[in-house]
Amino acid sequence: MRTIQRILVVDDDEDDFILAEAYLNGIYASDFDITWANSYTQAQELLSTAHFDLCLFDYMLGADTGLDLLMAVKNLRLRMPIIFLTGKVNPDLDRYLISQGVADYLEKAELDSKKLERSIRYALERTAALNALQESEEKYRGIFEASTDGICLLDTHGKIHVANASMAALLGMPLAQLDALHVGSWFVDPKHAAVFEAHLSEKQPLSDWEVEIKTALDETRHCILSVTPFGSMLAQQPMYQCVAHDITRRKKMEQEILRAEKIAATGRFMRMLGHEIRNPLNNIDLAAGQLNLADDQEETLYLREVILRNSNRINELLTDLLRSTDESQLLHVQPLPIKDLLDQVYVLAEDRLMLHKVDFQRLAPQLESLLLNADVDKLSIALLNIVVNAIEVLPEGGVIQVRISDHPGKVSISVTDNGPGIPEAEIDRLFEPYFSKKDNGMGLGLASTLSIVKGHRGQVEVQSVVGVGTTFSLFLPK
Repeated sequence: MRTIQRILVVDDDEDDFILAEAYLNGIYASDFDITWANSYTQAQELLSTAHFDLCLFDYMLGADTGLDLLMAVKNLRLRMPIIFLTGKVNPDLDRYLISQGVADYLEKAELDSKKLERSIRYALERTAALNALQESEEKYRGIFEASTDGICLLDTHGKIHVANASMAALLGMPLAQLDALHVGSWFVDPKHAAVFEAHLSEKQPLSDWEVEIKTALDETRHCILSVTPFGSMLAQQPMYQCVAHDITRRKKMEQEILRAEKIAATGRFMRMLGHEIRNPLNNIDLAAGQLNLADDQEETLYLREVILRNSNRINELLTDLLRSTDESQLLHVQPLPIKDLLDQVYVLAEDRLMLHKVDFQRLAPQLESLLLNADVDKLSIALLNIVVNAIEVLPEGGVIQVRISDHPGKVSISVTDNGPGIPEAEIDRLFEPYFSKKDNGMGLGLASTLSIVKGHRGQVEVQSVVGVGTTFSLFLPK
């Protein structure tokens, strides 16, 4: 069964239309539904309301031209082929129309059914191929632009030629600025940059490569990169498709879960140990009391005091240790402006700051009015532990900056110092009880900080660069 093809003929001369209609009807094995528009206005109305498979436009349409009608077709985003008819051939106009997507440009005086059939057949086939190509391009461009993963095309020198919005968001840059970015500048580790560039220059793909990249906002992101050849590698300038999957959130959750498991295991061990130690301590205290009754000599009394004093000291240490691993400790929660919290921390740390000549800077004061549901005494201790640790590692003239940031549903309080930094291997151990790099440190301060923040349903994150400084960030619910 043949398909009826709808054709619109636009010509302000009825005789020319009748002639064109005769040529169309004279095409062998054709089945056309022909519509005539005798003006630009009528043609525009028909194009807006009806569907046509092909159009024949007369170049001259009174005060308007076929070019005006061609622009209307483009504005309506119509994809049917258009053949122009003219009384006089103009080579320059011919080239221009073809460049604008017109299928053919025919002279009326030389027109016949055979020539018109050939032109229509080529126009329909070419338009069908172009439409299929355009639909495919739109489909894949839609996938490219809507992807939540960052995608870009690179040359063998690592220069970005095109990227999607997710890649721009991942790198913290406007999309328009990515063209000037070299991929080697992404990586936190220079060795990773060298490996990446070597794979590009040697035309070798990369698959599921886990790396850290830095953003324009000086943030570190954990990503999985995959790089595959795009198009023919025999082309004059081979291209690569680079896909970056952001796993920063997943990595943070994994670290948080691992840290929680380690602390829970440590807490269980410490509680068991505390119980086992307190039993003999009680016996020692009882025995020391009996010594006083049995023998009141001065030397015996002195030794008894030594025993009791050290027994009490051990008991206090056990209490501090168990408190540092107890997330269920009782909190007196009430609405607390962040300003009040920072004021209390500054008062507690003021003497140390002056003694070590450390500058304490409070950034974003406009956000200090934000409210937390918090126990001001315990949360100030948690924050003070971080500030004191920073003071003790800073040289004279060092700087501590406290920055408040507003996030959906939560607030972050970040304490940044310009001290020596912490090696990556030690960061995960910072919150373990009794882990300390200080000569006289007991290693309970940060463990207590983590327990207090966890008790407030918050999180603690640490970022540090050796030789640059360290940032502790407390994320707390509003």
